[in-house]
Amino acid sequence: MDKELKDEIIRVTAVFAAIVIATKIIFYRQDIITTTKTGVAVFWLFVLPGFMLMRCLKEKADFATRIIAGTALGIAVVGVIGYNLGAILGISFAVQAAALPALCIVLGFLPELKKKGKRNSQNQRNNS
Repeated sequence: MDKELKDEIIRVTAVFAAIVIATKIIFYRQDIITTTKTGVAVFWLFVLPGFMLMRCLKEKADFATRIIAGTALGIAVVGVIGYNLGAILGISFAVQAAALPALCIVLGFLPELKKKGKRNSQNQRNNS
């Protein structure tokens, strides 16, 4: 695994832990299961999709900028698309909560996959 990717996974895991801990501190009267589920939901619905959509800016922006701006982007994208999917198409929130973040994660990896595909095809032409 690429060292840069491994470093980002560790940082995103630390952000996840910080969100779960902050949720427990904010809702200190609730039990640990409820606060953990709330922290996981916030991370899955808003932080991770926005961060992944900001992956295209990884050369231009540092990690903190991408995680903060990505969270705002995740709130906007998931909120607007989710509202429209529910109001126009009648798709339930349960389906949206699973599908929209997963879609944003896949979209975040697409530019990187295209770059690797172009490099592989260029390497094959050069080797021929």
